[in-house]
Amino acid sequence: MHGTTSEADAHSDTGRLEQLEQRFWLSITLKLPLMQPPMSPKGKYQSNAYMQRYTPEQEAMSKYQKALTLENNGRWSKAEHVLKELLKSEILSQAKGKMSGGPNGNSAMIHLRYCVTMNLGDCLAKQDKLKKSLSYYVKASKLDSTDLNLWYKMGLTALKHPDLYLASNAFEEGLRCSPSHWPCIDNLVTVNYALGDFLSCLYYAHKGITMDGGFIKGYAFKEKIFTDVESFKEDFALYYPKCDPCNGATGRWDLQSKDHSPMCSDQWRPRSSPPTTT
Repeated sequence: MHGTTSEADAHSDTGRLEQLEQRFWLSITLKLPLMQPPMSPKGKYQSNAYMQRYTPEQEAMSKYQKALTLENNGRWSKAEHVLKELLKSEILSQAKGKMSGGPNGNSAMIHLRYCVTMNLGDCLAKQDKLKKSLSYYVKASKLDSTDLNLWYKMGLTALKHPDLYLASNAFEEGLRCSPSHWPCIDNLVTVNYALGDFLSCLYYAHKGITMDGGFIKGYAFKEKIFTDVESFKEDFALYYPKCDPCNGATGRWDLQSKDHSPMCSDQWRPRSSPPTTT
């Protein structure tokens, strides 16, 4: 009997170690707190009842990894099904609020909910279900509005839909996350021109030229707008008084401070109306 008890204890310890190992990797992936089960008065771990409370988290993570594997293999429809089922699960349904970056388990589940929601948008976009894809991207943005990658993907998907207003807003939000993100700037030049918002188009063209003097698209759109509507040279000067729209023979745009030293393009922004004059 003593030998049987020892084997049972050894088996129990092995199971406990496996559970703790799973918990360890889950804590790294989802930033969950790593905790040991409490000791009984006899010095043995009360593992079963304690670890059972984390089973839903482990199961959710396992399903998410399965969905990622399906995505990597291009099985978008299957991945979509797994992600939708996971999003309906009790543990993710109870994850409310926004991403906070805290170490508690609830914030980890919110993070997982965000990842699942964004990946659902990806799966749907790959299947050309663009409207549904955008709806999940928007839902994901309500959980975390600081992810540049999300805003950029939303903008590209909105262009394909097409929803130019949403695309413009998404790329602008992307620049809030990273003010010098070149793909967002490049797309905003085109989108704002297509929307007929020529002043915003000129603004982002100027921003691009300030970052890269060889930004041919910026020069092309600037010349196109100034040629088609010559009054925009004056309008642009009213909206952006620190920007010289045509500097010498090169046509290069430069930002100048009062002492004629270069200024960062982030120091000026589009206005909703021209400055008042006295």
